Amino acid sequence: MEEAEKKLRAAVRSLFADGKADLVIGFEAGTLPGRTRPCFVRSGEEAERLVWDGTCSNNLAVYLPELYRKKPVKRGQEPPPPPKIGIVVKGCDALSIALLVREKQVPREHLVVIGMPCQGIVDPKTGKVYPSCEACRHPVAEDADVAIEGPAREASSVPFAEVDAFEKKPIEERRAYFLQEMSKCIRCYACREACPNCYCKECFAERTEPRWVETGDDLSDTIIYHLGRMFHQAGRCVGCDACSRACPVGVDLRTFTHKLAKDAKELFDFSIGFSPDEKALLSSFTAEDSDTFITDPDKKSKR
Repeated sequence: MEEAEKKLRAAVRSLFADGKADLVIGFEAGTLPGRTRPCFVRSGEEAERLVWDGTCSNNLAVYLPELYRKKPVKRGQEPPPPPKIGIVVKGCDALSIALLVREKQVPREHLVVIGMPCQGIVDPKTGKVYPSCEACRHPVAEDADVAIEGPAREASSVPFAEVDAFEKKPIEERRAYFLQEMSKCIRCYACREACPNCYCKECFAERTEPRWVETGDDLSDTIIYHLGRMFHQAGRCVGCDACSRACPVGVDLRTFTHKLAKDAKELFDFSIGFSPDEKALLSSFTAEDSDTFITDPDKKSKR
C-alpha cells in the first residue's frame, strides 16, 4: 500500500495548495509498532504524517457531526462558515458519510471525501482481517471526490454468512448467547462513542426526564440500552464494526446489528446505500409492508 500512501499525501498537499481544505482527517503511525491512530492535518507540510495500510481501522466519519455542529453566536453576529474538511475513508466509512449527509448532520458541499482502496482491516491479535471485512459489500468508496487507486478486496457475495449460522440455532440457544454477551457489558458506552451514527447530543440512556435506563449494572438495564441502540441502527448500520472493535470486554455486537441489517433486506428489500435521495428504512412505511415479523417472526417475506 506504499504507492497508495504516496498518492494520498500528494492529494492532500494539493487540497491545501488549492485552498480546498482547512483540515484533513486521516491516519498516522501510532506509538506501538503495527498500529495507527487518527490524526488531524492542517497544512500541506503535515501531509507527510499520513499513512495508509491494513491497520487503519477507525471509522473517521465519527468526528464529522461535532466538527460541523453549529456553534452559538452573539445576537446580531453572523455565524462562521462551515469548515472545509477533507477526510480519508474506506468504503464503509463513505457509507457513514452518505448517511450523515442524508440526515443533515454534514454539509456535503463543504466536505472533500478521499476514497482509499481497502484490502481489509487486520486484527492485530490474529493477523487476519476482521469478519466485517470478509462480509464487506463496499470495499471501494463510492462518490469520493478524490479516488486513490490501488488493489482492493472483492465485494462479498455472502455478506450475512455469520447471521445465517446464528439463525439456524434453536431459539433457546440464541437467547442464551444474547444474554451471555450482554452480561459482559460494563456500560462504558465505547460502542456508542465509536459509531458515526450515534451523534445525538443526549443519548436516551442518559436522559433523566423521562428516565429510560438506570445507570447501574443491572442486566435488564444493559439489555434495554443495547436493544435501544441496535434498533436505532436498523437500516442505518454500515457494517464497519467500529462498535465491536471499541468494546474493551469483547461483546459480540456484530451478530445482532447485522441480524437487523439482514432482516431489513429480507423483509423490506432495503440495504443502506450511497444515494442522497435514499429514504430511511424506518420512515418509509407503505401499506404493502409486511407485518409477518410481528405476527409470524419465523416467516420471511419482502415488501
